[in-house]
Amino acid sequence: MKKDIPFFFFLLGVFLMLISPSLLTKGMFMDGMIYSAVAKNMADGIGTFWQPFFTATCYPEFFEHPPLAMGILSVFYKLLGDSFLIEKLYSFSTWLIVAWSLVKIWRYFRLENAWIPIVILMSISRIIWASTNNGLENTLAVFIILAFFFYLKSLQKSGFYLMLSGFCVAAGFLTKGPFGLFLWVLPFFYEFIVVRKSFWLSIASSLKLVVLTLAPLTLIYMFSDAAFQNLQNYYSIQVVNSLQNVETVTSRFFIVRYFFAEMILPLAMVILIFVVSYSKQRKYDLKSREKRIFLSFFLTGLCGVLPIMVSMKQSGFYILPTFPIFALAFSFLIVRILNNWIKKLDNHKYFIRMSWFFGLTVFLLGVFMNIRVYGEIGRDEDKLSDMQAIVPHLRGAKVIGVSRDLWLDWSLQAYFQRFYGIALNGNQEHISKFYILEEGQSSEYLNEAIVRISSDTKKYHLYKNTFVE
Repeated sequence: MKKDIPFFFFLLGVFLMLISPSLLTKGMFMDGMIYSAVAKNMADGIGTFWQPFFTATCYPEFFEHPPLAMGILSVFYKLLGDSFLIEKLYSFSTWLIVAWSLVKIWRYFRLENAWIPIVILMSISRIIWASTNNGLENTLAVFIILAFFFYLKSLQKSGFYLMLSGFCVAAGFLTKGPFGLFLWVLPFFYEFIVVRKSFWLSIASSLKLVVLTLAPLTLIYMFSDAAFQNLQNYYSIQVVNSLQNVETVTSRFFIVRYFFAEMILPLAMVILIFVVSYSKQRKYDLKSREKRIFLSFFLTGLCGVLPIMVSMKQSGFYILPTFPIFALAFSFLIVRILNNWIKKLDNHKYFIRMSWFFGLTVFLLGVFMNIRVYGEIGRDEDKLSDMQAIVPHLRGAKVIGVSRDLWLDWSLQAYFQRFYGIALNGNQEHISKFYILEEGQSSEYLNEAIVRISSDTKKYHLYKNTFVE
């Protein structure tokens, strides 16, 4: 609706202001930079879609995750070049698509003020962080919310939309493995709780989505040996290993605690709105249907959180794709209250004019704040600035020797590969022409012919082996 447009401008402006330190500046979270490097290699013909390549010395066969998100990003590199902005703007655009999908879902229910779920989503702090850090969860969030929308559409129209929903869940699997399969429970919860179908008919609806997800995946893996090999390697390297050998947390309940920590602000907003409404009207304006929709969406989101407890390899950003669903759920608790408040404001003589003024003003301010810092280093300044000083001395060398500690610095490896196509070698038995040592590291373990040749670096210093030409 047209009256929502100034609110969208306002929210986009606020979002741009919040992410201005990182959107158009250099530097990125380690995982996101690794995926960027793999995608850039793919765009350059180094590695393939089903056999991605990280560096010549580290994961020359990158089977840590399914390849779809990196494959999509590689298309943008092919079309637009290798600017550092590509992965940043790709990451940012995924959440714009998520926001657009929330609006479409909101209007599916014929509700006003489609900005409400976007406000709830923006109140989750991890969303701000994710929007410029190129995690696989960003792309997964797009496929999950589109699958969510297409499922709802399938309730009104032909089974074509249910096919699209299954296709999107399958695309989610090709992005982050089983993390996206939790959406299989949506038809059961929604039809059993909201539509009030029988238990078994609701189960049957979920089974339909399962079949429509597995069908395209089965065809891909049956008719492509490379795809099947990718799946086998991903399963053994990532899935089985994560369940059996990898521990990144001390408690299986880490993900639950993290979830509630991220939900504090959305819950506080909902409670505050209830309290204000009750203080004015002495009642809660909450209808039974909205409560049922809230419950079905909330339970669906929880099914994307709780299964992560099965593994001791956990991180907060794993549950990013569930946050738009929780934002929708909480929005249904407060929609009638906020709609009543907005209707009263709509009758105010200057409300529409002022909303346009503030919306455009905040949006332009957000754009300005990003342009002002364009091209600056926003993260890992020590690495990026020293790399710029080091690379001109390398004379085309594609492998640099490093200590074992530096070889395990994944962000350093990713930066060198993404921006310069250079691999780091931590094997001390391998003789290299160039070496990088960190400030304070001794070069004695190398040999007497190692001399420093970069004098303008601060933390990472370049040395040359004079015996190697």
